[in-house]
Amino acid sequence: MPNTPGTMQRPPPAGDTEATEELLVATMPSPRATGALLGLLSVVSYEGGEPRPLGSRSQDLFVGSAPGSLLAAFRRRLRATSERIRARNAALELPYPYLEPSVVQESISI
Repeated sequence: MPNTPGTMQRPPPAGDTEATEELLVATMPSPRATGALLGLLSVVSYEGGEPRPLGSRSQDLFVGSAPGSLLAAFRRRLRATSERIRARNAALELPYPYLEPSVVQESISI
């Protein structure tokens, strides 16, 4: 459920004295528009298929030792980044795990 309306039918009130209940109700979108927005958000936030976190290549597409060593270095940096994010989140009242490499997908999931 979004914490803001997807559309506003009128401009927001300019001041506190102008904010009446009738104006606020008239500003909110219709139930149909809200339902359409929630349906759209559900579709675009669906993570279909098998999750493949960043750096987890399910098959080797590279030949030779140079790409392999670069991929190993990339994975080490991802692990270090993951450790920093986890340490930072441990100290937060409200953690922010969304940029954790194990949560970021390798590619778009459309």
